[in-house]
Amino acid sequence: MRYINHDWLSLIKCCRMFSGLADNAVWRVRKFLLSHSFL
Repeated sequence: MRYINHDWLSLIKCCRMFSGLADNAVWRVRKFLLSHSFL
């Protein structure tokens, strides 16, 4: 069970990191589109 729990924790950490990167990318794209639309 310890190994399984460790795998789940690492998987959750990877998912959180990936979602964080995705949110950052979406924010950058939104900022880019907004600046272009206002220009």
